[in-house]
Amino acid sequence: MRTRESTELDALIGAHVRRKRLARGLSQQYLARQLGLSFQQLQKYENGTNRISASRLFAIAMALRADIAEFYDLPEAPRGVEEKSLDHLRDFVATPEGVQLVAGYLGIKNRRLQVCFLRLLMIRSH
Repeated sequence: MRTRESTELDALIGAHVRRKRLARGLSQQYLARQLGLSFQQLQKYENGTNRISASRLFAIAMALRADIAEFYDLPEAPRGVEEKSLDHLRDFVATPEGVQLVAGYLGIKNRRLQVCFLRLLMIRSH
């Protein structure tokens, strides 16, 4: 049997799995147990080292209570943003800190507080 190397899309799907898992507050061990995997195998999926089969991705989506299409969401570049800077952004959002930051921001239900939070970040970053 011939195995194919993982691709950039595999890494993107794995990053989506990681973000969903962390947003649900689940450990790799817990989710892997739910799926009948070792946490090392789940880690390889999340890192994009190993490809995720369609049936496995379906099981992951069910365990995370997510629509399978969410794992294929490809971010579009905002106008005026170079693709290279988006790579840096995607890399950050795939980290635990990036997931926490985004989840925290999305947890703010008041739009005015969201704007204030963004302004504070902009002030602190310059």
